[in-house]
Amino acid sequence: MVLSDKTIKKLVEEKNLITPFNEKNLSSNSYDLSLAEDDKNLELMPGESKLIVTKETVNLPANVVAKTISKSSFARCGVSIGDVGGWVDAGYKGQLTLLAVNFGDSAFELRRIKEICQIIFLQADSEAEKIYNGHYQDSKGLKEAWFIKDKRNKDFNKVDVETTLVDISEGNSNLVDPEFYEKRCDF
Repeated sequence: MVLSDKTIKKLVEEKNLITPFNEKNLSSNSYDLSLAEDDKNLELMPGESKLIVTKETVNLPANVVAKTISKSSFARCGVSIGDVGGWVDAGYKGQLTLLAVNFGDSAFELRRIKEICQIIFLQADSEAEKIYNGHYQDSKGLKEAWFIKDKRNKDFNKVDVETTLVDISEGNSNLVDPEFYEKRCDF
């Protein structure tokens, strides 16, 4: 069940669901997330993707999950923010790292955007027994993927995603933990 604005406000008050919370960002069944202040100068060139971080921190109770989705206005420009990898498990606490992709044919300035994507909250049928407690718990800012061994690319905004994907598919052991590659990647 998708949560309503009334329930979202109640969870903000009782559980600190979203911090900081701005009632202007709340709609009937979603909340508009903002870009972290540090990322305001980003520009997405055509065909480019970058990891960005939300200003807000979310704090999901054991019976609520969330999904980030791109704003329809951006889709009209060929830009997607938060659609890929935008699932948030029950019990997660922290800022959200989102993938921004420019599928369009002109540059897209993120600094001109106040709200970058929407988050919808869904109530589970019961509290989860196994709440999220993984690598990204309590995230502040960009946090590298748990399977990346190559620490040279700490600035995620400068990682060439296309090249990285080619390296992964070829089993480059300098980039990916071999155990992860063997157990999880079937290219």
